[in-house]
Amino acid sequence: MEEEVKIYATPDMPINDLLQAHPEAFMALLECGMGCVSCPSAAVETIAEACMVHGLDVDDVIDYVNHSLTEKDRKNAPNEAGAATASGDKFADSIYARAKAAGVGSDKPLEKDMEEKMMDFLDAETYADRIRIFEDMRGADERILNNIAVSMDITLSDDEDNYDRIYSELIFRKKFETTRGDRL
Repeated sequence: MEEEVKIYATPDMPINDLLQAHPEAFMALLECGMGCVSCPSAAVETIAEACMVHGLDVDDVIDYVNHSLTEKDRKNAPNEAGAATASGDKFADSIYARAKAAGVGSDKPLEKDMEEKMMDFLDAETYADRIRIFEDMRGADERILNNIAVSMDITLSDDEDNYDRIYSELIFRKKFETTRGDRL
């Protein structure tokens, strides 16, 4: 029997509203391929609009986000013995099933630490700050590196060191970073 999935996200919901209500949805959106969650348009763009821009199926994205947040709630909810529970449900035709099959969302401590560093990286205001954080992320798995690459709108390939590719891009972008006050 499939357990009920709560509705956290809807197609007409602005991305910013979802993230304010459920900050943990950030990772789910990144895992769907939506790197724009940290860009200014996320403040007004709906999930459906962002899916259209990124060529994603809105129903798959909504399904993935709702299942991810429901599963997080289940893991954090105590059962009769007071222990956290986890759902074993599979959703064969959704992004959620593919991500689960690929092992996305591991609870390994090292990966959780890298996820926290990735969130700090995404929240950093300058490329200098991003470089400082990224230098401490050597050894990050491909999922983390891919999420960072998506947020920077760069493409990674299998025939190069993806960490070095991202690092080089950060150094390049830092050279051109400026603030309005610098031009006075």
